[in-house]
Order: sequence, then structure tokens, then C-alpha cells
Amino acid sequence: MPRRSSFLHNHAAVRSDRRRGGRGLEALIALTTFTVCAALQQGLVASAFAAPASACPPPTSCARLITLKPQAAKRIIDEGKPLLKSCAFIDGNLDLRGRHDVGVGPIVLRNSCVTGAIRADSTTFRSIIDLSGTTVVGPANFYSAEFDRAAEFDTTNFEGPATFAAAAFHGAAGFFQAAFAKRLIATDASFDRGADFSNADFQGVTSFLGANFAQQSRFTDASFGSPASFYDARFGGGSDFSNVTFHSRANFDLSTAQGDLGFQEAHFIGSDMNAASFRLVLFAGTADFSNAGRIHGSPLFEDAVISSLDLDGAEPTYFGKPRRIDKLRISSSALPKISWPLADRVSNYRLLEKAARNADDLAAANEAKVLRRSLERESKGFIMRQFDWVVEWGIGGYLVRPYHPAVALLIVFLLGILVRSVVNRRGRRGFSAVLRGIVTDAGSAFHSFRRIKFDGSINRSQLEPLLYTVLILVLLANLEAISPPVRNFLEGLT
Repeated sequence: MPRRSSFLHNHAAVRSDRRRGGRGLEALIALTTFTVCAALQQGLVASAFAAPASACPPPTSCARLITLKPQAAKRIIDEGKPLLKSCAFIDGNLDLRGRHDVGVGPIVLRNSCVTGAIRADSTTFRSIIDLSGTTVVGPANFYSAEFDRAAEFDTTNFEGPATFAAAAFHGAAGFFQAAFAKRLIATDASFDRGADFSNADFQGVTSFLGANFAQQSRFTDASFGSPASFYDARFGGGSDFSNVTFHSRANFDLSTAQGDLGFQEAHFIGSDMNAASFRLVLFAGTADFSNAGRIHGSPLFEDAVISSLDLDGAEPTYFGKPRRIDKLRISSSALPKISWPLADRVSNYRLLEKAARNADDLAAANEAKVLRRSLERESKGFIMRQFDWVVEWGIGGYLVRPYHPAVALLIVFLLGILVRSVVNRRGRRGFSAVLRGIVTDAGSAFHSFRRIKFDGSINRSQLEPLLYTVLILVLLANLEAISPPVRNFLEGLT
């Protein structure tokens, strides 16, 4: 009995301990839940405040960003007052559209952050607008905006789509080192004083379709990560695209330029058929693609009219059939690598030959002539084809290869010695006599070479000087074609 009482007592104690342990566990769970929820709530609140800062980290020139409410900025704009802020943080949309009865005042918002969109469509900016160094997270809409003074977007970071379609820049337009993470649409935009997009980074699709660059513009060292269109664009003062990189298609079809276009050391690294296109262009100045390397395109200069084209150091794959090229510079080694339809090769080589000769690029002109004449030779009959191969090309070098007649002269000279040695072989006995005879025959052949002036009579003694005379004239014609000094010298003699 005592044992049972002890057992019951122990059992009750255990139940009591379990109850205490259960209550302690509940309290522990409740405390843990409260702690976790408090930490989560604190983390959420902190992340809510930290998110914009991570989306717009303060520029190195700003210790921190100072909050500017969108409503406060809007009131300043509607009143036509200057909005002059730096290192500002605008959490929301920024509306730059002023009231119709009040003009928009100067806007200088540098090194700032706008977490929402910018609305400035159909807005006239009578004063300067400067968003240099500012990050715009949402879309930036400047459709049909008019900028009477300078518009500065240097180092501006457009994380959303940017629209400048039909915008009119009457003052300087600066986009130096601007970054466009998504598409940039600037169709029919006009830049009265040109634009500076040097070192800009275009990641999305870029369109300057129908844009008008009235004065010299710059895209130096810019990078286009997606297709870029300058279709029907007008470059009144020319433009500098040197060292620009087109990772995808670059479309300049129907574009016009009154000044020079510089594509020196540009990189066209798109696909073989869609890297670049300059169809139906009208360039009154020089289009300089020097050292641009391999340029793919299909076809590159189809129906183009170009006053001066410099392709020295460039290798266009599909050249196309241009309407007119007045002057051309191109590496002679690049000409055979150009792909053309068979029916267009002869006429295209003739066009390039004439254009290269106009630019005094004699190496390219002569190479184009050789390629053209080689194609023409294949279309001749058997007898004329052999005559072309042996005489016109083999000996004459098509009048652009001086070493051909030079080798022919050497062969005729050696043949003269050989013929004399054979005729006089009977009177020469022994090695020393033969050697002395060869020296004598060489002197006789050289004597005939000196009588290169043909006296009009036709006999055996005049045949050798006649051959020398013809070959010397052919050699001079070849030298004239490849050497301007020789050409000037011969022109002076005549």
C-alpha cells in the first residue's frame, strides 16, 4: 500500500512536471514567435527604406541622398520656379510638365535618384534642364518635348525605357556616358546644334529613325548592345562614330550626310547577314571606315551614292552594287574577299577601279583592274583567252604589273645570248673558249638592247631591238600606273 501511494504520488508529480514543462514550452514558442515576428517586421521596415537606396546608390560625389517629395517638386515646377537640387531622392514619379499658363523654369537635378517615371511629354523647356548623373528607375518620357536651351543628360542612368521621339533640341544636347538599360526611341528627333552621345551605353533597341542632326554630332566610343537604327537619319554637319561598337545590326539605310562620317576603328560584330547596312545612302562628304576590320552586311552599299569612301584597313564582306562612288581608298588585299553576284562583278570592279584612281589609291585601282580583266578573260573565246593570258597578262601585266614586262625583258636578253651562243658554237672549243664566247654574246645582246630606237626597217637585225623597244615601253606604262613620280616624269617629257 505505501508503495502504491508512493507510485501515485510520483505519477502526480510527473504529471505536474509535464504541465509545467508544457507551459514552459508554450511560453518559449510564444517568445520565439514574438522575437521572430519583431525581427521580420523590423527587417521589412528596414528593407522598405533601404530598397530605393539600393536601387539608386548615392553617387561618389554625394555623402547621402536627401529626400524630395514628388508633390513638392511638382509645386515648384507648376509655379515656374527653378528646381535646383543635387543628391536628391525622389520616391515616386516626377512630373516635369508645367502649367500651360506658366513656363517651366530651370531644372537642375544632378546626381539624384527618381524611383518612378519622369513625365515630360509635350513640354517646352525655355530654360536649361540638367539631369547629369541622375538615375531614373522608371520610364523617361520626353515625347515631343522642346528644349530651347541646353539639355544635359551626361552620365544619366536610364534604367527604364527612354523616349525622345519627336523631341526638338534647339540648344546643346549632351548625353556623354549616358546609360540606357532598355530601349531608346528618338525617332524624328531634331538636334539643331548636334548631339554628344560619346561613350554612351545603349543596351536596348535604339532608334534614331528620321532623326536630324543639323550640326556635327558625336557617338565616339559608344556601345550598342541591341539593334540600332539610323534609318533615314540626316547628318547635316557629319558625325563621329569612331571606335563605336555595334554588337547587333546597325541600319543606316536612306541616311544622308553633308559633312564627313567617321567610322574609324568601328566594330561591326553582328551576324554575317545583319551587321551593317548603308543602302541608298547619300553622303556628300567622306565616309571613313579606316581600320574598321571585317564588316558584315547584306549588301553593304547597295544603291549608295558616296562622294568619298575610305575603307583602308576594312574588309567589307558583301559590298553591294553602289550607284556612284567618286573616290575610294581600300586595301588591295580586301578586294578579292568581297562577295558579289557573278553578273555584277565586272561592272562593280570597274566602278571601284575608277573611284580608287580618282582618290590616287593606285594599288586598289590596279588590283580592281586585274580582277576585272581576269573575269573578262574568262568570257572570251579559246584563242583570244590564250592571247590575253600569254601576251596581255603574262607579258604586259595589264599595264599595272611592272614585273611582268621586266621578266619578259630578262628572258629576251637571255634568249639573245643563247641564240648567239648556239650560232657561234662551232668556233669555240674548250671551256674557256665557251666562257669567253658567252661574255662576247652577252656584250652583243647588250649592244642590241642599247639600240632600242627602231629605225623603221624590218629585218632580222632589227627584230631584237624592236622587242626591247616594245617591252621597255610596256614597262614604262606599267610603272606610270603604279608610281605617281614616274607618271609626272613621263608627262613632263611629253
